[in-house]
Amino acid sequence: MKRICILACLAVTACGNAAEVPATPDLSLLRHDYDWPTAVLDPDAADSALAEMPSLQRMATGFRAAAYATRGVDGASESAGKDKEGGLEIQGSIRVTLRCPGDLEEPSFDEGENGTFSLTIGVEKSRIQRGVGGRATNCVLRGASDSDGLPLRVEVDGPVAFDLGHDISLRNRWSGELLMRITGDIRIGDLELSNLSARFTSEKFEYLFGIDDENWIVAELTTDGVAIRDANRRWLCPDGRPCGF
Repeated sequence: MKRICILACLAVTACGNAAEVPATPDLSLLRHDYDWPTAVLDPDAADSALAEMPSLQRMATGFRAAAYATRGVDGASESAGKDKEGGLEIQGSIRVTLRCPGDLEEPSFDEGENGTFSLTIGVEKSRIQRGVGGRATNCVLRGASDSDGLPLRVEVDGPVAFDLGHDISLRNRWSGELLMRITGDIRIGDLELSNLSARFTSEKFEYLFGIDDENWIVAELTTDGVAIRDANRRWLCPDGRPCGF
């Protein structure tokens, strides 16, 4: 873990004198919105919605870079797991400061130059809770290469919350699907965005897009291309061609 540079402060106790578990973000309503879009589209509306969205590829690059924050969860799991040795049940909070590596090929964990992620992680009955909240402070990250083959600079600043998909036993590492909400700002190359969310794995990226105040759709970016899910169906949107079934 030496190249990640995690500074962790643990406030945990054995279950005989259990510490208070901190309030952690509950993103269940946001998960529901991703699972159940409400808008009903026709082909023209699907094309128009896709044209109005920011670049899905750019957003996927930015959010996957921001998932660097989950390394703080892995570090906290390992640290608290060591305290669990001897059969004690661990409960309380873990506060983690994760130094960001910058956008160069060789990481530089200089927080004055590349910023930090600060996280508050809840532990209940020796399990890390799925909701994690924190703040990025001028965090600079190296995103995947763009169409020109050049890595994109990603900058995150402000409140961040994410849902790990499940609680994690201590000393285990997180993997799977991540739902992340960036209430602050994210800059991906020359694309600047704020107050948005995404749900993603290494193979699939989903973005919640509001049609109006009451209706929304979910855009998907996969290895097979782009698609849009509305309340009734999934529209396939081949690159450069109209959306259809």
